[in-house]
Amino acid sequence: MMLRSYWTICFLLLSITLAVCADAGELKITFIGNMAFHISDGETTLLSDFPYTSGAYGYMEYDMDKVPEIRDGVHLITHFHGDHWNADLFQEMKLKTKIIAPPSVTEKLDKERVVPFSETEPMTYKGITVQAIAMPHKFAPEHFSYLVTWHGKRLYFIGDTETPADILKQKDIAALFISPWVIRTIERQDLSLDTRELVMYHQKVGEEVVPFQNYRRMKEGESFSIDFEDE
Repeated sequence: MMLRSYWTICFLLLSITLAVCADAGELKITFIGNMAFHISDGETTLLSDFPYTSGAYGYMEYDMDKVPEIRDGVHLITHFHGDHWNADLFQEMKLKTKIIAPPSVTEKLDKERVVPFSETEPMTYKGITVQAIAMPHKFAPEHFSYLVTWHGKRLYFIGDTETPADILKQKDIAALFISPWVIRTIERQDLSLDTRELVMYHQKVGEEVVPFQNYRRMKEGESFSIDFEDE
């Protein structure tokens, strides 16, 4: 009887361990260039501000052949400028991915590939929830920052806005993607951000930026991961 109880307990512990492992994973975040990141949980891919025109306005060039494999996924575009978006490249990639973007970006695209855009309600794609936050950008009348929730992790993409007003209100961010000009604004005001990973993006090659909260400054193809555990 005692031996049977022992093996029963072992079996239960093993079952619990396997269940926990099955629900654990990681978001692998790979830098492409400018504000473009390839983020994957191994099944679905999130692409921020990609594809864009390589080298547009003197910003970063990238090699399309070095972009990680794009599985079923969604493109998340902040605004229509060429250093964030290129509709021709999007069509040439011949993928079945969807896109979340302002109407000025999607108006000429195949509607079957467009997730209906909302400024007031969260948008979803296969477990990825996206909240659009209208933020000013003096060179684009229609510009959005995005708060993404995926596997319980909150990711914030600031885009090209010149103000840190919204990100200063955000709490418990797993990764915050921020421009060098907003970093400078926050550093001058001696403020801090509630994020575990601060990732600088959209800097020019060789651009000097003040040290701030140990931000990541990444090169094309570099990656880091965020662990998650689904409930």
